[in-house]
Amino acid sequence: MTAVPMLLLVTARAAEAAPPRIIEGVKILSGEHQFSELIVRADATLRVVESTGAPATLHVRAGRIVIESGGVIDASGAGYQGNDGNDGGEPTGSDASGKHAAQPGLQGQPGSGAGSAGTGARGVLAACGALDQAVDGGQSYLTPVEMLLPGSAGGAFVSAMPLSVPSRGGHGGGVVLLEAAEIQIDGEIWARGGDGLSVLDLGSGGGAGGAIQLRAALLSGGGVLSVRGGAGGTGTYAHGGGGAGGVVVIRTGDGMLAGLSANVEGGPSGPCTSDVGGPGVLSVEVLGACLDADRDGHPAALCGGDDCDDGDPEIAPSFPDDRCDGVDNDCDGTADQDLSATACPDNHTCEAGECVASGEGGGSGGGPAGSLAPARMELRGGCGVGTAEGSRGENHDAGTSTGVGMVMLGALICRRRIVRRSKVSYTRPGGP
Repeated sequence: MTAVPMLLLVTARAAEAAPPRIIEGVKILSGEHQFSELIVRADATLRVVESTGAPATLHVRAGRIVIESGGVIDASGAGYQGNDGNDGGEPTGSDASGKHAAQPGLQGQPGSGAGSAGTGARGVLAACGALDQAVDGGQSYLTPVEMLLPGSAGGAFVSAMPLSVPSRGGHGGGVVLLEAAEIQIDGEIWARGGDGLSVLDLGSGGGAGGAIQLRAALLSGGGVLSVRGGAGGTGTYAHGGGGAGGVVVIRTGDGMLAGLSANVEGGPSGPCTSDVGGPGVLSVEVLGACLDADRDGHPAALCGGDDCDDGDPEIAPSFPDDRCDGVDNDCDGTADQDLSATACPDNHTCEAGECVASGEGGGSGGGPAGSLAPARMELRGGCGVGTAEGSRGENHDAGTSTGVGMVMLGALICRRRIVRRSKVSYTRPGGP
């Protein structure tokens, strides 16, 4: 049986409401965002960066999220920040930061590792033996899975002699929260703790790993999720303590990790793998309720809801389908079927999502029932939908054409969006 291409038929109106976001090269993004799709291309990096010392979180809600093989979302070091000559940053009320010694002693003191889901490690001697006067590492968060906090920062080293050099501990990892009806990860997501600094005879403490949460009705891929703790900095006298591992939370329709792997290990104390930060937590759970990623009050069809496009808050059964836009706005399986009197200008009919002057098109007026198959369709993933019998869809990314040869199907799972050369530019009275 011929495989059916995955179609996403895009309109300008829907792009304004919940646009797709394609990441190529290196881009920076943080905060909360709603997209129809988020796609991180192969070899692209989406960096989550702290701002003015505040920890960074990236929270994306979409209909579909894809990280291609070689693509990365990187929130490493975007959590609580290290401080020269002092303890690392930490959440208010916690005792999770890596510590610095109040007194340097005769040879100085290394910083300790930061806590997160686990506890941070103490500093050790250069030969990896115990350092009796080393300060304790940061404590673990009380409820790391529920809190999903950024990682704390490692403690600074304290030199016995005044030095005009940075001494801060490694920064903690940031937070990445992804919610979508479908998430496919063949690349990687990082929220790692930063390594401590290495300056002459002393090292500072490693930062703790941050947090990653995935919520999806359908999760697939063979990628990697990493919230490992940062390594303590190295020194000829003593190494800094390793940071603790962070938190990975997976909530899916079947409560399975799919083919993904997770690294929640603590970081080593310098090169000493016998002294490491405490391990983090991996929690894999069944999605408690059907996902409503776009928060329009209609859960995704992929998990038993009635929203045919959970990436667009303006597409759901409660919305009218009165525009000539080629979109099944009310999720009943047919686009443009309840057109308003002002959907198109006079002497025009709605065909394949466009207002066409009478006599130009092959349709018979008003709605998609008489519309021709679209001249061009963008294959971008997210829905298993074919075109009309005998039509052909172009895969523009690959530069090839794929014969479909089957009737339109799967409309209740997918909005159908048509891309053609525009014949008429028309704004109906009352706005878009």
